[in-house]
Amino acid sequence: MSIEFEQSHKRSHGRRTGDRYEEILLAYWCVRMILDRKILHVMHEVRDLEPADDIVVEFTTKIECYQAKHSTDQHGLISLEGLTTPASDGKPSLLHRLSEVWKELQSNDKSIEIHIYTNLAADPNLMKILDGNKIKAEVITQKRNDQHSRLMSSVNISSEDHKSDFFRSLRFNLRQPNVDQLINKIKKDWLNERLGLEPEEAYDRLMRHVGNWFREPKSRPIKREDVLGALQIDTTEIQQTFPVHWNEFIPWTSFQRKVIKILVLPLFQWVYRF
Repeated sequence: MSIEFEQSHKRSHGRRTGDRYEEILLAYWCVRMILDRKILHVMHEVRDLEPADDIVVEFTTKIECYQAKHSTDQHGLISLEGLTTPASDGKPSLLHRLSEVWKELQSNDKSIEIHIYTNLAADPNLMKILDGNKIKAEVITQKRNDQHSRLMSSVNISSEDHKSDFFRSLRFNLRQPNVDQLINKIKKDWLNERLGLEPEEAYDRLMRHVGNWFREPKSRPIKREDVLGALQIDTTEIQQTFPVHWNEFIPWTSFQRKVIKILVLPLFQWVYRF
């Protein structure tokens, strides 16, 4: 089941001179969608999903919601205290607000991931509770733990099991590329190497359209066809991939023998001529 999408005014419309990091991240996911058939669409500022609405990516089986946080401070850190403490303007803590997004999406039959995507690194206290980009399982489950208590008390979810599910859905994408690095990643890794396009020209075409989508007053799904049109790509020119799931792969021995015979036998015949 897809997100029930409502054409709604973006919260930032009217002040959007452009959060550059957010805009480039939108472009990044748009380009990824071209080759990832599991992505249904990408959205920007979806109603009722603030603050994890900067970028929302809906896949066939899951929904990923991104809050993008960029800093020009090369030594800046994101802290556990900052995530769990209410803001000075009276707003609830970031984790509290993210948990509200998670609750909003629970009527959906897809798995939910809430991403904090930033070029910042974790401070020592946050680092202690992370295992890769997730909160350590023992921190979520061990109730006699100061870190556990701090996390659980920061969200407004009544059920302990649901609180645990929310914290399992969190992803901390830390030390991500800054603006310039992300632009270079789009040009080099995706437009040039994966799609075979001239990177500078293709990037300019892409960003003209992404900029328009980004500044649109209402949220709407951006689909694969939109991005293909922006880049002027003929779908017949895109390399197709057919992934093999080895746990489902059934070897066909007789077929393998026939292939080997076809490939190898002529070689032996040619060798024996000499």
